[in-house]
Amino acid sequence: MDRLVVLIQHYCLPAKSRYRFSSYGLKALFELLLGQYITNDEFKAAMIAAGFMPTKKSSTQTNHRYLIQVIDSPEVPIMYRGRAHQYHKYS
Repeated sequence: MDRLVVLIQHYCLPAKSRYRFSSYGLKALFELLLGQYITNDEFKAAMIAAGFMPTKKSSTQTNHRYLIQVIDSPEVPIMYRGRAHQYHKYS
């Protein structure tokens, strides 16, 4: 879990708007970066340990949302970078 927290702190930055992916979607990115499976609950605990609290509205839901952005890095697939607004059409 310590390595996951370090990865989150390295690749995530605070933002003013909500990130496109929920905790479930974000955990897929960090599974890729970490090279191992992570449960959604493990990921949510790691986000809190890294200093990123879920939005108030999502804190009671299964999948949390965060006010973050993911840094631009060659290790991060394009669809996860930034807040991902420019890569995905909202429905």
